[in-house]
Amino acid sequence: MKPERRHTAGGVTAVGGGRAHSGPRVIEGHAALFSQEIDIGPFHETIEPGAFRDVLRTDDVRALFNHDPDHILGRTKAGTLKLTEDAKGLRFAIDINQDDPDALTLLSRVRRGDISGASFSFTIDEADERWEHNADGRRLRVITRVARLFDVGPVTFPAAEATEVSVRALSRANGGGRFSAERARLDEALKDSWQTRNRWERARLDRALRQIERPSRNSRSAERASKDHRWRTCIHEAAHALVSLQDGRGCTSVHVWRDGSGVTRFGDGGLRAPAVALAGPISEGMAFEGPGHTQCRRTHMKRARDQARRCIQSRVGEGRTVDQILNQEGSRAKQILKTRWKDVLKIASALEDRGSLTR
Repeated sequence: MKPERRHTAGGVTAVGGGRAHSGPRVIEGHAALFSQEIDIGPFHETIEPGAFRDVLRTDDVRALFNHDPDHILGRTKAGTLKLTEDAKGLRFAIDINQDDPDALTLLSRVRRGDISGASFSFTIDEADERWEHNADGRRLRVITRVARLFDVGPVTFPAAEATEVSVRALSRANGGGRFSAERARLDEALKDSWQTRNRWERARLDRALRQIERPSRNSRSAERASKDHRWRTCIHEAAHALVSLQDGRGCTSVHVWRDGSGVTRFGDGGLRAPAVALAGPISEGMAFEGPGHTQCRRTHMKRARDQARRCIQSRVGEGRTVDQILNQEGSRAKQILKTRWKDVLKIASALEDRGSLTR
């Protein structure tokens, strides 16, 4: 998977480095900011606090200037790069090598204010992102956990144009599907062709994009598939809401949009309850059959189990393993749904008609 890159403008500072200074020389700042919505272009994005907790324990991260491996400044394994999470975001501190003239030059540029931006390179798994809509109706990607962290460091241009997004993320932002993924791949290749000034390759990619954007001959089948996807989302979110209300977890609202995406909002720890998290994919298994539905349900179940697994780490000391708690909570959610299946269908039908329900 190709790493993605994000940038923050400002906040990088230099400690030490003057002619009379004999102590350590450090470049420090924040490579990522928590709970701040940024405009990626095709979608908006925000990072939840704690998203870097796992990679800070496991990954050997490099400090690079402009993501260039030839300009290495530090490394966590060597102790020359220190990474921590604070209330603001992912903080880094690079101990500058005083025998490296390029690093000392960079330190002076940061101290002068010529370089003030920072960046990081990362990947995430599909189970560690959540798609919602923000107040303006834009697609919002919420990153809950970073799977791999490759490098952090200062950059010359911390601009939106320098941001790199994975093809999979673009596909998810466009609603998923083979054509969305192909369009995202061609868009990315077209951007590279402009940078390399290859006009023949650019012409070929333009033709391929126009071919994809032509209306499908099977538009009725596509429309039917879109309706089926939206109905599955209605069932999924209705199950979340019903089990949450049954457990007294305070579901406040449910939304399902025309593109088939949906979200259930909770008051008192809703989706942190394992039974609530597992209810969505369990309801899909009760309502739908067939190879296509099976693959989709497996993906949703894997994501829900990973989410529930993180929720119940504190309860393992009750004499039960994580898998035992997951199985018991899944059985309980299934029993609730069986008993009140007519209510699930009523909520789903109301969602399909209105698009949103609020308590």
